[in-house]
Amino acid sequence: MPPGRGKKLEKKPSDYMKENIHITTGGVAWEPVILFAREVPGADRVRYAMVSPYQPYPEEVVTTDNLDISARDRKMLFQTNAGAGFGIWPEIRRPFSRPV
Repeated sequence: MPPGRGKKLEKKPSDYMKENIHITTGGVAWEPVILFAREVPGADRVRYAMVSPYQPYPEEVVTTDNLDISARDRKMLFQTNAGAGFGIWPEIRRPFSRPV
């Protein structure tokens, strides 16, 4: 790499994306998009979110509640992904969680 052109990456750009990008479901009340988001970066990269706590979207809640996913994946979506990512539950360590 020529001098002054930046640092050579140690990994592929897609690996950095997989390790550093998290997706929330806020504003998405369409099952195919939520399932796609879970399949591509992985179920441990997606967190449930409501766009506005003051103007809830009931169809978003119904759609998310009715997703055809396992009980384990449902708990990850609604609880443990956020807890691990924000360091709320240090015992739930994931590769992407920061030290507490």
